[in-house]
Order: sequence, then structure tokens, then C-alpha cells
Amino acid sequence: MWTNRGAKPGDVIVLTKPIGTGIVTTAIKWGIAPEETTKAAIRSMARLSAGAARAGREAGVHTATDVTGFGLLGHLIEVLEGSDLCAEIRLRDVPVFPGVRDLMKRRTVAALSARRSFPGASFLHARFGSPPVPGGARENISFQIAKVRMPPLLPEEEILLLADPQTSGGLLMFVPEERAGMLLCALAGEGEGAWAIGRTRAMPGPEMHRVTVV
Repeated sequence: MWTNRGAKPGDVIVLTKPIGTGIVTTAIKWGIAPEETTKAAIRSMARLSAGAARAGREAGVHTATDVTGFGLLGHLIEVLEGSDLCAEIRLRDVPVFPGVRDLMKRRTVAALSARRSFPGASFLHARFGSPPVPGGARENISFQIAKVRMPPLLPEEEILLLADPQTSGGLLMFVPEERAGMLLCALAGEGEGAWAIGRTRAMPGPEMHRVTVV
């Protein structure tokens, strides 16, 4: 049995599925999700994490959690607080479903999402619309942001993406550096995704942020 506490300083943090399902499913409801993006997210949500769990056991992972309603940041913070650690994650290494960042740039009036072809529709959507961000992402980040140090001038879309609530998200695994390569190989052998997104560190003081995004 794995728990969501017990990670150690210097652990490599590995994620097994891309993020963005909350944004994709909202875009599907609004009728603006590209087919490629829809199919990729549905395939991922329909796939169980049994293979990833087998790979984790083979590599000797000692701490893990799934990424669901609290988003990547929320579940990562949960592990770090339970383990009395902090962590640094690399935004460029966090996997995102194809097309999600483009969706985050689109502005749509949700009430008019089914009617995009009437005169003036483009102006109304562009002027008064918002990106397909689920309400849960904004609620999540309102609780999480005080514990996170973000890069200066990071666009709001990127911040919300890290807090996006996931449906059937991947596993977030914590493994000693010497076993990280073994875990990545084992995940690949199971046909699973494998992204090393950061590393844990000892918590230097009570006033420090739990997560630093670089």
C-alpha cells in the first residue's frame, strides 16, 4: 500500500498522465473542443492506472497519490505537507493534452456557446467571453496560491492549468533518484506515460512556499 505521505528529500517526482481534462471536458460542453484534443483526453480518462501501479511496485516507489479534483498542485501540496517537504517543479516538463493551451486562449460566452454563427457572435465572444476553465480550477488555486511561488509574469492560464481538476488523472509518484530511471523504464514497458516533472527538497523553514514553479 502507498500513502500520500512519506516522500523523502531528493525524490524525483514522476507523473503518468497529462493534465487538462477539466478544461477539455468544459470545452466539450461548450462545443469548442477540437476532435484530436477530445479523443486524447477520453482515451486517457478511460485508461486505468493498473499498469502504472505495477511499474511503481517494480521500481520500489514508496509514496504516491492520484491526481484528481484538487489538480496537480493540490495533490502535490498534500504529499509535501504530509511529508514535511517542499518541491520544485519544471513547468516545461509538465505534460498537457494537445490543444489545451490553445483552448485556454479562446474566449466564449458559455450561454451562447451553441450559437457561434449569428451576426456579431465573434465580437460578443471575444469581448465578453472567458476561456473554458472549470469553476473548480479557480476554487482550487484560491486555496493553493499562498503555498506556491510562481515565475514572475506567468500567464493566468498557466496557473489555472496547474490547478485544473482532473477526471481519472495520472499517478504522482515519488521515487529516490537512483531508482528514477528504473521507474521511467518500467512505466514505458507498461505502455504508460512517464514524465519526471521535478524534485522534492527539505523544508528550510515554516514560512517557505511548498511548491516553486520554474
